[in-house]
This record gives sequence, C-alpha cells and structure tokens, in this order.
Amino acid sequence: APSRNVTVRNLTCSCGNGPTVSIWPRFSIPNTSAGVARDVTFDQITLVRTSNAVSLKSYPSFLGEATNVSYTNLRLEEVDIGIAVNFFGQGAEDAARAGGPVSASASSLRIENVSGTVRQAYGHLNCGATAADEPCTGLRMNNVTLKPAGGAVKPYTCMNAHGVATACQPEPCLEP
Repeated sequence: APSRNVTVRNLTCSCGNGPTVSIWPRFSIPNTSAGVARDVTFDQITLVRTSNAVSLKSYPSFLGEATNVSYTNLRLEEVDIGIAVNFFGQGAEDAARAGGPVSASASSLRIENVSGTVRQAYGHLNCGATAADEPCTGLRMNNVTLKPAGGAVKPYTCMNAHGVATACQPEPCLEP
C-alpha cells in the first residue's frame, strides 16, 4: 500500500539505518500504488551511531515516487553518513515488460535544522546516472550543520541532484 500522510516525531534511534523512505518495485504488485510515498515527515529525531540520518532510496527496478518528504529537527551523534539519497530511475525496461510505470521520481525533499557529528561521509545525493534521468528535483536543504566525529570524513558527493541549499556547513553540491 502507498505511504501517505505519515508523521514520525519525538524518536531516538540508536542502531540501524535511521528514518528511511524506500520506494518498492510497484510493478511487482499489479494495480497498486505501493511505490508511492507522499507527505511523509520525520521531525524531532535523535540518531545515535546509526548508518544514516536522512535516507531516501530507490534502487534499480524500484519504481514509483516520493513527494513532499521532510526531515526536520534532527540531532546526529556519530552517524556513519549524514544525508543518504540514492534515487535512481533505473529498471525502466523491466517495468515496461511487466506493464508498470517506467520511471521513478523524488520531488520536494526538505532537509532542515539538522546538526551533529558524522563518522564516514557528510552525505551523498545520487539521483540518476545521466542528466536525462533527473529523478530528484526540488531538494531543499536549510540549516544543516555536520561535523566530523573524529578523523577524516568524506565530502558530499552529488549526481544529478537538483535543489537549493542555504546555511549549510559543509555546503552540499546540489545543482540548480
């Protein structure tokens, strides 16, 4: 079933992935909108030594859409990866053969008031292998401050991620 109008608030995670929106292979469940996540909010969450803080993913052949997803007021303590967006519109040929949708998209992702320490990487915003894919649009990052928990931390990496970042340290590599 689709995920719509979901709010997760006042939560502490101390292991695992952290709050994740994952788009599943909609074409594998005929006549449903299982690959849809709309109006999902994660607010006032503390993450302690989790794999990710912000996590949005759609892997090969995971087709559908994520729209109006918000991560706000997050506090990170020694999280591996601060921002993990892996949203690829791959698998279109398999979807077409199965009679399902042929693209994936993510729009209106808001990441705001996020601060704390990371151990491996500030983040990655990976949205399609080519500029033609453009599955991620309207990303907004505001007041995101991440610091190393100790040792070297990899910088942000981005692939076809479109949006705006304001008051972020370090500055993410979003494209307009």
